[in-house]
Amino acid sequence: MIYTANVGTLSATVPQTLPYYLLCPLSSHKHKRASHHLHRRSLTSSNQMAYNQSRTYNQQPHAVQPMQAGGNRNALNLPMVDGQREWSHGVFDCLSDPLTCVVSWFLPCVSYGRNRARYTALENGGVSKDPMEGIISNDSIIYGVAACFGCGGLIGMGGRTQTRGRYSIQGDGATDCLLACFCAPCSLTQESRELELEEQSLNHPGAGFSMFMNQAQTATKTQQN
Repeated sequence: MIYTANVGTLSATVPQTLPYYLLCPLSSHKHKRASHHLHRRSLTSSNQMAYNQSRTYNQQPHAVQPMQAGGNRNALNLPMVDGQREWSHGVFDCLSDPLTCVVSWFLPCVSYGRNRARYTALENGGVSKDPMEGIISNDSIIYGVAACFGCGGLIGMGGRTQTRGRYSIQGDGATDCLLACFCAPCSLTQESRELELEEQSLNHPGAGFSMFMNQAQTATKTQQN
């Protein structure tokens, strides 16, 4: 009787003192496997979310190249070296455009003002169609006043540098200064002919002083016909 009582006492107290997983090892094993599986799914979901976020952050918008206003800036298709090219016409080829050369020799301020007006029109995507535009302007007056004090070349240097920058032409400020100061007619004519090539790519005969000659030739042909 004492033995039975002891067994009954043990059977009554064991479930209250021992852990459940010692009493049910199979259920405990299944519980651990389920917990491990849930943990792996949680890690997989977390890693996928982190990967998606990294892709979102790393995907930068592609830069869109802005369209350049105006026409063809390398009409003669000259070779580019390190993103730059030579002038389309040599500085001493000024006699190929005799009218511009003569105006630039006697009235460089007028030639400079006309070039600046044409440059501004091309920057805005068009062509200066008024042959008198820029001849009497702030640019021409500033150049003329500076020339009276022997500083016209410094003003002309700025215009030449702008023209080089638009067409990605090789050169430097020192060369621009020397040509604008000591060879202004050739420098201004060279700039005019470079602008003329872009104007012609926009289906315009050219807005330089040669436009006066073209108009005269057209009028003569019309009268002959």
